Amino acid sequence: MVTRRQFLKQSAASAGLLRELLASPASPNPFFAPFFAMDTAMVKTFGALLDQSDLQLLMQLGYSGVAPIASSPETWNHLVRSDLSWCTQFHLRLYAVYSSIKVGSAGAVTDPGIAANLPALKDTATTIWLPVTSTEFKPSDLAADRLIVPAVRQIADLAARNGCFVALYPHFESVIERVDDAIRIARQCERPNVGVTFNLCHWLRTAGPQNGPENAAAQIKRALPVLSQVTINGANRDGSSWQELIQPLDQGTFNVKSFLKQLRDAGYHGPIGLQGYDVAKTFHLEPKENLQRSMAAWKAMNA
Repeated sequence: MVTRRQFLKQSAASAGLLRELLASPASPNPFFAPFFAMDTAMVKTFGALLDQSDLQLLMQLGYSGVAPIASSPETWNHLVRSDLSWCTQFHLRLYAVYSSIKVGSAGAVTDPGIAANLPALKDTATTIWLPVTSTEFKPSDLAADRLIVPAVRQIADLAARNGCFVALYPHFESVIERVDDAIRIARQCERPNVGVTFNLCHWLRTAGPQNGPENAAAQIKRALPVLSQVTINGANRDGSSWQELIQPLDQGTFNVKSFLKQLRDAGYHGPIGLQGYDVAKTFHLEPKENLQRSMAAWKAMNA
């Protein structure tokens, strides 16, 4: 059986990305992990399409790449026809594409754009981010596992044929709500290219105000064998709303620097993304200012 690390090596070698995917502290990257931006941090209105100047700005500010949402034919078409070429032009990686699976008693429905467009992502080593939603199953409902696992395996097998990856995306009030839900399902999938994302804002929202950086170590340790990506942002440690839990990286009472140290000490050197859902609107910021401030905070945290 191919191990996860062997799959990473094989896929990365074919894409010429081995150094980034298996980054080490000795890497030329000045930080312990690559830092990219989710498109939520790059637009004023959630769901707006990126344009060429957005990708150019990421390059100028020092971000390693981008992770856009692709949940409709329009967004997938834009990703394949425009975002990919702009990433090449500005030497950025397409780290992840956010799509979805919906489950109900009748079965699982996967965004058809994934299968239709994965061949266009061949050998980019892109990760398909998979939140799992449902109107029938409650968050963390074990009964949904039997429907989720075959759907994820199917996507993972197609992704593997194209040198790509899958990462389950824990999301508040979704079926896969907690990091432990994602770990459980990833293990059941038994696919070396299926991993887990640790989303800081969703972890804080689901686990409550007791979660300080000192409480993250145990969760990181459980996730580490399948942990493939992490997303961060500024947040209030005792926050209970998205306005409190998703802020520019230089704001909030939660000690993100200590959280990053927990990741580094655990041996994680994979990519880390900047979450920015509604930050521009909530804090009356231009996306450029949020990106500038957050990059400055990232550099300070890694100094």
